[in-house]
Amino acid sequence: MTDKQNVKAGDDAQVVVSGRDTHIGVPAAEVFEYMSKLHEVHIDHFVARAGEIAESRCRIFEERILRAFVDGGAGNPSAFQDPDFQYHVLRARNAFARSGDEELGEILISMISTRSNQNGRDRVTLSLNEAIERSGLLTSEDFAVITLCFLMRYCRSPVTSIEELGRHFRNLTPFASEIQTERASCQYIESLGLGSIGMPSDFTALVRSFYMPVISTGFNLEQIDPVVREEYPALITEIIEPCKLDPAKHQLNFSNLIDLIVYLGQRGWNNDEQVTALWNLFESTALVPLELQAKLKPHAPDIQNLFGNWQLSDICRLHLTSVGMAIGHANAKRLGIPIGPISIWIK
Repeated sequence: MTDKQNVKAGDDAQVVVSGRDTHIGVPAAEVFEYMSKLHEVHIDHFVARAGEIAESRCRIFEERILRAFVDGGAGNPSAFQDPDFQYHVLRARNAFARSGDEELGEILISMISTRSNQNGRDRVTLSLNEAIERSGLLTSEDFAVITLCFLMRYCRSPVTSIEELGRHFRNLTPFASEIQTERASCQYIESLGLGSIGMPSDFTALVRSFYMPVISTGFNLEQIDPVVREEYPALITEIIEPCKLDPAKHQLNFSNLIDLIVYLGQRGWNNDEQVTALWNLFESTALVPLELQAKLKPHAPDIQNLFGNWQLSDICRLHLTSVGMAIGHANAKRLGIPIGPISIWIK
């Protein structure tokens, strides 16, 4: 083996031959020390900046909370005497401070306002507490899915005409535009304990279960069982009215079979088989899907998008827990959608 080495270099090159470590310019130890200090300076700067952002967001959230409790706001100021309530206000503030998401902030304030009006440690209070905790883990799409599911599956709007029903669905179409047909959102919602994926519910079937009096095409009196007409003529007159879509025909003035059975049972008509047959006649007159969409479209131009996204995504299979309902209720409330107290759904 020889110690000789042949090295070639260009005109502007510098050749260094060494048998051990070679330091050119700044030693490696000094470079490492310099980079460590530079790293620390930047980290400290970033930490300080994050603290400033969080503090600013906390102040914004606290100001909005105060507005919800003064000047005719819906919040109950006396709730601040409750340590549990204050704990969840702080949890909500911290969730907003982490993300700064405006939608999240408004939903949290809506829930806090509702929570302030609850007394005791009942299921409504505990569901709202948990909803506040979980909301910080949801995306805008998740909020849309939960709210649309809540309003479609669990709520009945007090509409009295197909026009009013169309306007109601027009309020729901913005949620549909945020929903993707992939299963990720519903699966994620299920993983958080806000709902479960079960049997699907057809869009038209849901509309029929709540809004039969405004989507019936009507029936003729001759279609009612002659025995029923002869035995209960006065009651028949009480429970029918001119069809809203075709005044030349008739319809029942009830939205569901259970209410009809209870009403007639209190008046001596206890033959459930006859009553069910009458209801089936009424239900058979419901608009079919394409007819329903055509009637609603003048008042809800994006109804096909709502219909399609419901049918094609897992939202038609999503069933909310009480915590999921609390979130959906809070979002609907903050958007000004007419809604009753949360105690209607959480007992």
